[in-house]
Amino acid sequence: MSSTNWDNLVGILEQLHTELVAMLVLGKRKQQVLIDGNVDELNNIVNEEETLIAEVGKLERLRTEQFGNLAKGLNLSEHATIKEIADFFPPPLNTVIQEQGVRLTDLTVQLKRVNADNISLIKQAMDIIQFTLESVVGYERQPAYGTSDKPTKPRRTLLIDHKI
Repeated sequence: MSSTNWDNLVGILEQLHTELVAMLVLGKRKQQVLIDGNVDELNNIVNEEETLIAEVGKLERLRTEQFGNLAKGLNLSEHATIKEIADFFPPPLNTVIQEQGVRLTDLTVQLKRVNADNISLIKQAMDIIQFTLESVVGYERQPAYGTSDKPTKPRRTLLIDHKI
């Protein structure tokens, strides 16, 4: 196992951390935009997110490839964890890699929380829109095709009840 492989792994993990931090910042910014209802800014954020997601995907493929190469060299499973691989690194580097693993784990937990909050905000906004539409239009749920099974007769307004 060469020093180049270690350096590559450390570099990939640092880049991955940078991109995930950018996604977290963007996710938090998205929360305020959702609350404010700023659709134009929301579109900009979604476009930025797409770019970041593509970059994270690329880095994740590189990380997986690098992990696979290192795991083969160490006779470990190619699905080995950062901690398992870090144990084989020389002293200052193993600590750095383990710390990066912890930082990445913490970031993904934060990202999941922010994304769950954003999903909730979007759902609430959609519920409000649905309620508003139903209120304005007077929407009543009807069968999808035609009327119900019972034929309806036009109802006459009677001033006097004939059953007296």
